[in-house]
Amino acid sequence: KRMVANNSNKSAAMKNGPTKSVPDLKEEKVAAVKEKVVKKKDNFKSKFESRIVHALELYRKKLEKLKNREGETVPSKGQNSDENQKVEDEQELRTNVSHGSKKRLSSSEVVAQMIKYDTLSEEEQKVAYNDMETNMDLSDFNLESEWTIEMTEEAHKWFRKHKKRRNDYCQRVICRLKILGTGRWPYVLCKPLNHKKSKARLYESKIDSGNRIIWEVAISFSPRRSSAGNPFFEQVIRVWDIVDDHDKLTGRIDLAVDRIERREQIERSNNDLVVDRIEQSLLRGEKSAIYSELDGNDTSSQISGHSNITVPKVFAMKQNTKSNSSKPEILEKTQNKHYPPANPNPLRYTLLKFYHLNSDAVKMLLESNDESIELPFTPGPKEHEIIHHKSNPQRSILLMGRSGTGKTTCLVFRMWSQYMAYIEKSRGRQPRQLFLTKNNILRDEVERSFGNMGLAYRKRVDTDLSLDDEFNDLASSRSAQDDETESKFPLFLTSSEWLDVLDRELPGKSFFTQKELKKRSHSRNDDTTARRIEAAISKANDVQVGDYIRSEMNYRTFRSHWQKVSRAKTELDPAMVWREIYTYIKGSVSALKLDDPDRDDPTNRFLSLEEYLMLPRKQSRLNTEQRHTVYAMYETYEKIKKEKNYYDSMDVVYNLAGRVTQFLKKATNLNSNDNESLLPIDSLFIDEVQDFTMAELYLLTKLSRDPNNLMLAGDTAQSITEGVAFRFTDVRQIFYELFGGIEPDLLQLTHNYRSHSGILRMAACVVELLYFFFSDSLDRLPPDLGMFPGPKPIIMEIESPKELFLMLDGSEREKTRIEFGAHQVIIVRNDKVKQSLADEFGVDKDWIMTVQESKGLEFDDVLIYNFFTESEAGDMWRVVSNYTEKDVAEYYSQVSSESSEVEKFEWDSLMSNTARHLDFSYEQHKILETELKILYTAITRARVNIFMTETDSDLSSPMFKYFKQRCVADEVVKENKEGVSNIPVFGKMSTPEDWKERGEYYLRDARGENKLQRLRLAAKCFGRAGETKRQDNTLVLIDHEEEQEQETSTTKQGTHKSPEQRERLYGMATRLLEADDIAFLDKAGLCLYQSGDIEKGRSASILELHARLSYAKRDKENLIPDTIEQENFNSAAKIYEDLSDQESSDKLRRQHLFDAVRNYLCSGTMKGWKKVGEILDSNVMLLKDSTDLRQLLSSLAEPHAHDPISYVHQQLIKSPAKTQLLRISITNFFQSVS
Repeated sequence: KRMVANNSNKSAAMKNGPTKSVPDLKEEKVAAVKEKVVKKKDNFKSKFESRIVHALELYRKKLEKLKNREGETVPSKGQNSDENQKVEDEQELRTNVSHGSKKRLSSSEVVAQMIKYDTLSEEEQKVAYNDMETNMDLSDFNLESEWTIEMTEEAHKWFRKHKKRRNDYCQRVICRLKILGTGRWPYVLCKPLNHKKSKARLYESKIDSGNRIIWEVAISFSPRRSSAGNPFFEQVIRVWDIVDDHDKLTGRIDLAVDRIERREQIERSNNDLVVDRIEQSLLRGEKSAIYSELDGNDTSSQISGHSNITVPKVFAMKQNTKSNSSKPEILEKTQNKHYPPANPNPLRYTLLKFYHLNSDAVKMLLESNDESIELPFTPGPKEHEIIHHKSNPQRSILLMGRSGTGKTTCLVFRMWSQYMAYIEKSRGRQPRQLFLTKNNILRDEVERSFGNMGLAYRKRVDTDLSLDDEFNDLASSRSAQDDETESKFPLFLTSSEWLDVLDRELPGKSFFTQKELKKRSHSRNDDTTARRIEAAISKANDVQVGDYIRSEMNYRTFRSHWQKVSRAKTELDPAMVWREIYTYIKGSVSALKLDDPDRDDPTNRFLSLEEYLMLPRKQSRLNTEQRHTVYAMYETYEKIKKEKNYYDSMDVVYNLAGRVTQFLKKATNLNSNDNESLLPIDSLFIDEVQDFTMAELYLLTKLSRDPNNLMLAGDTAQSITEGVAFRFTDVRQIFYELFGGIEPDLLQLTHNYRSHSGILRMAACVVELLYFFFSDSLDRLPPDLGMFPGPKPIIMEIESPKELFLMLDGSEREKTRIEFGAHQVIIVRNDKVKQSLADEFGVDKDWIMTVQESKGLEFDDVLIYNFFTESEAGDMWRVVSNYTEKDVAEYYSQVSSESSEVEKFEWDSLMSNTARHLDFSYEQHKILETELKILYTAITRARVNIFMTETDSDLSSPMFKYFKQRCVADEVVKENKEGVSNIPVFGKMSTPEDWKERGEYYLRDARGENKLQRLRLAAKCFGRAGETKRQDNTLVLIDHEEEQEQETSTTKQGTHKSPEQRERLYGMATRLLEADDIAFLDKAGLCLYQSGDIEKGRSASILELHARLSYAKRDKENLIPDTIEQENFNSAAKIYEDLSDQESSDKLRRQHLFDAVRNYLCSGTMKGWKKVGEILDSNVMLLKDSTDLRQLLSSLAEPHAHDPISYVHQQLIKSPAKTQLLRISITNFFQSVS
């Protein structure tokens, strides 16, 4: 403070800056002449300059408006009294959520007030309740609440739509719901709606003269009353809708009733919980495959002394959720069965999601500025059991389930549950939680879901700084990996990112050089603007002559060298050889040679030929001769790697495994609470674990503090990752045999929430074949149970596009293109078919995907085209005739169909499979294992309809006949034209809302190698939705991505740009700026930076502007910049710092260094603050005359609204240890100046 005070006078005296010296004036003239010469060369620049300046001015005005938005609610002199009163009321209501100075009514005080209101008249009660709502404390929404309040997706959407424009109205709704939660229901808030269509107990709560809340007393699973092994249900207040216009009330009630009655609602009132089906209006519910059998005894009690309180009834669940295999008319009427509500859309075979309201959720609903944030939904009984699963002693969990059964949901909720248990138990070090997957898209989705949970909690505890830091943008964990002192947990990483982290963290010789790590990072994120900017900035230092930078060998690269690896014709296909090398020779635990003293000898690494031949058949399923062949190929493969400067990921794992031993010998590290260390990991969560090798999993478990605190989720039927052969049963060896861990609990999920039974039965038939022919390749699981019956997949053989049109539409058409709906796709086997299909069938190529491209996506309708015709297995599919009715019966007896509540298998004994028989040989037909898994993945992309068409009947006949024999598919015979009209239409109409929703879906998924395809699909969807601006902006994004691809392929970063190239980059930057989308600013900055040195300064200013706009839009209490903001501040700082090195003028150097310091400070990272110290320490003489810099550093003593400097101010006060170096540098600078 003294330093600031001493410098305030100097700052005032130097307000106008120092007088320009003669050398400075000369240097400015030289710079001006240079700029004039450049401008003369770039005549095109004048076309864009005024547009760029105008666009940037609009963005700067937008920033000022965001910074000053707190004052926008102050009424102007021109407003009338009604408008003033409305503003005042809104300001008053907004303070209800925050902890203002005025005392607010707690939950208990609200109840006390309501007791007093019982004696008032109805009109007096209305006035009293309105007055009470203005004084409610909503921060304890669910405390002392008798009733659980849940809302549907429709109600959730209503809050997202209105919370910005009508926040006061949203708060009134929450206040009414809080009153209802007390159980005291005055008539003014609980008016019954006697609807002729339904016996459902619907009520309306009046908000004002034209607005109503539609709610129901329903029965729902109760997480708050349930514990592990003891599930309970209870009556809840279910908010179905919020009606803004009373004139529309009847229509909205009809809608709510329709939603309610698409289930089987079997409820009693009071002590007589009846089993009474609401006639014919519950058809959808009666088809539901699951219900909960509840104990009819009321375990709740009436609160004595308050007869006006309605208490929710509580019911124990007698049995686990099970299928409704009995016919409705023979159900025992003494049973009390509860069916969950279903999606009202007849084309959605799913259950509804509900969101429980509590203090966390209320804060998110009312205060979050991000409309995309979703509340965590309420899991069901089975999921709740897994989330809170406990065992004594503690065991790890292996969670198995097919696609769509909710594995990832359970994993995220369990991760969050553990996190909260740790936080509530100890306010010390954060738990070191790690989530890993091979799929970066899945990683992002899990991180976003966990972040929403953390945001909800942080909203409630925002007065606690330590917790505020913990939940600030979890994505920053990856951006902070380069800074050892700035690791943040939980970490959400891909396995590739995790290997890089370990290479930096573990003791011993690193596998990668720093340049190789940077190259790996860029290769993973080369499509992100931040990475492109970073690559452009560091171009001069990336690769110098003589640099030794290796490239990674993956399966695609391996395929390109196949001719050299195989050296001769072989019956073994590349995928099989790669898997043997990757999974067994190099990827097995024994290949790590952990106990071998000579493991560092390059000639002694991995499995020897003798060790490989000794592997049991249940692991490598090749015979001795084939193993000899594979090992010879492996030796050739290693030579090629060495010659071509390659490595593979198992080389990395081998190196890390040896260094882990060194780490484990340091016993103190295992019990360390050092916040700066990433190791050891407290709890580990892995999704899609089937994509990991055993060596990778072993490495992970050894780095865990407790190997019995892991959760691994996956599905071996989806293991289509090249090179990995995985079974859950093999994982037990790691736990039990290798380091004495307790055998993990094996849990299963069989209820499928994505697809209906028609699709799932076909998928189950594929799994049967997998298990019959390749029993060691996947784990045995009961077949999935779909929530609802649905249409069987349709199989058909075609010869021409005309026949395809006829079969899909049921009529002749003159047009030559297939029209797509918003939720439809064609899936093919390979890129070659994808390219040819567009012209042959008149299909937009962006609606065609390979199986790999479609993985992770979901569609209503899927057309699987020429899967068997283009299959690498050729006519090997004839081996399916080896699978008989007897084998099917044996399979179902082993998988215990009773436990999964599926119907018995079906077999059409009258239909014989007349396809030519082919005896099965494991060695010769091994490729079918991969083909069947790919087929399974393609089938499970569909939610509603599957159409499977083939042009080669000889190749498709074996499987088509198998599907018909199993009664899981309907065949379209082209001669039978009468039956064609009954086929579901593939090319169907979609509403504008459907198209818009799908466009947003593709836009969110536009990442990685499929980015351009997803963007093109998004643009087309927005076009069909009539969203012109959204479409135009997406088209600009597409052009930008194509421009960046061209920039990468035609020129090296830093090479001289031709006038044509610069004009193209200028034009692209202009279009991005004029799109009026803040998210495009950094992309515009990138284009200007790439255009040449003269625009680097403006590029930096745009990156800073982007970060400041993004920061100003967010919640004011969330002070730390998020990942993108950090990256843009740091990039701007680096550019300014580079510009200072290039300048000869002291004045310009001083200005650039000031700009660099400002951006490094705003980045909110310790690495950035360290750079501030370096600049101040090494440039004292130059910077001492900078008035701006002294004012900036002095301003750190005060908070700044909506400015990232606020975070620096906060940390200087609250975290002296974290900011020690920054404090010292600033103090030393002021002392030097003084």
